[in-house]
Amino acid sequence: MDICHWTIAKSDRYEARWRVRAETALMSMYRLIFVVLAFLSCAQVLAHEPERYPGRVVALERAASAYRRCVDSLYDAAEAEACTEWIALAACEMTYRELKSTVSSNIEVSKYAQYRAAALKAFPAYCDPMTWVNLALESLDEDAEFDAVARQSLWQQILERSGSLTPEQRLIVAREWVSSPDVAREWGKKPWASFAITARDDAKGLFPEISADGVKFLSEALAIESSRKSMGVVDDGAKALLLLDAIDKHQYETARELLMSIDVEAIAETYRTAIAEKIAPFAQAVLGRIRLADGVCYREFELGTSKDKAQEKDKKDKQIEGRLQMLALAQGDSRIGVLRYEAKERFKRCDFDPVFRRFIDIWNANSKDARVIDFGDELVEYVEEVGDAQVILRALDVFQSQLQGSARRAFVDRYGARYAKRIGILAQSAFEIQCLASRDSKNSNQWTKIYIEKLLKALKDSYEIAPDKSKPELALMTGRLYILLGNREVARQYLSTIIDSPIRKMATSRVVVEAYRIMYRTLQDDKKHAEAEALRARFVGVIDDI
Repeated sequence: MDICHWTIAKSDRYEARWRVRAETALMSMYRLIFVVLAFLSCAQVLAHEPERYPGRVVALERAASAYRRCVDSLYDAAEAEACTEWIALAACEMTYRELKSTVSSNIEVSKYAQYRAAALKAFPAYCDPMTWVNLALESLDEDAEFDAVARQSLWQQILERSGSLTPEQRLIVAREWVSSPDVAREWGKKPWASFAITARDDAKGLFPEISADGVKFLSEALAIESSRKSMGVVDDGAKALLLLDAIDKHQYETARELLMSIDVEAIAETYRTAIAEKIAPFAQAVLGRIRLADGVCYREFELGTSKDKAQEKDKKDKQIEGRLQMLALAQGDSRIGVLRYEAKERFKRCDFDPVFRRFIDIWNANSKDARVIDFGDELVEYVEEVGDAQVILRALDVFQSQLQGSARRAFVDRYGARYAKRIGILAQSAFEIQCLASRDSKNSNQWTKIYIEKLLKALKDSYEIAPDKSKPELALMTGRLYILLGNREVARQYLSTIIDSPIRKMATSRVVVEAYRIMYRTLQDDKKHAEAEALRARFVGVIDDI
């Protein structure tokens, strides 16, 4: 190889070597640039990462140190910075309230407001959201200048943080908002309308606990919505909470107004039960003094009612029925109080059975309770005085079928004779009705028969709950009604109990004589002359004109 070729070959090797070196250097430069960029990127991320909570001990030490700097800096140039820092840290750690007066008393009100506003902006990001909200609420409460724009901005910031609050904390915000001068301007506007609904649901969600903050918010909201177009914050469930709270506070008139305004079907069963149990012991205070005599049934007004009025009545009756069913959920001795209200309302609607059944249920459990006895006296008197045959017959049917044990005996002793007398008087009407029917159509006779059969059942029911001294009179009337129906054989069975059974000792001489006379005539009519004469023979010297 000549020098020239060698020189060229060497030159090529050097060129290749330097090319590799150059490429290596270039790659190194690229790597350096990447590392630098990565570092800068990480530094940027770290710069935006919130400071982590240093721990309670360290945080308290920071707040204490800031307090000392604030106090030491009063009246000099460092006051603003030092006190702003302390307000932020102390509010975060909830040590602010106990030391506030010491600091604020040495600072002008306007300056302190500025420091507090600055503290809200410098608040540590790791703090509980409610600590910031508390400081913001203080600022709004102590705002002397009332800058509407600034206040609106602060309320907006509070609202933005409300999603991070607990239900109890949101109710604090709602309470303060609804009591503030800003509510009139913001009520019904988004997003406050949505917040108000959320706060209402928070209050309902805490049930059976009744939050004082929730009650304050809902009561103020109710007052607002009653005087302007409602945005539907205070629904029936919210009214139920207010009702329960009103009873707890002995605000009975308020409780009554709320009770009458609630759509019972729109509230949960748990609310209904709680309302019934709350009202029952204070029924008179909440529902008013009630006389059963005021629950008068006028059946004639049920006839010829227009369609519109009928629909209106049905709607009203549905509301009343819901309320009555709710109150009927009450348990224990005090439920007799709500039964009085139910009785008046149902009696006005000519609806008697539920009251009779509920009364006997209570009587069976508490027949010695003075309140139950007092109600029973008034109820029996009502049935006697109302003069409605249907009412008397239905009451007797329920009483006879449901009375149990010792409570049955107590009822018989107290009311049995009164019912026996009333049924006896009522049965007398059957003879007059039969006389009228005998002059009328066959259809009328059929209705008369049905009525007499109802009276017969009533007499038998009355016999079951009547004292022994009343039974002969009832047996006599029963026998007479069977004769009216043409069943003289059964009639004699009842009449014979007056003549030949132990109850004869309880019968008056008049009843015994009438039983003999009527039996004698039925035997004669059935051509049972021998038995008739045997009966007459028993009366020789006693009754001569048999």
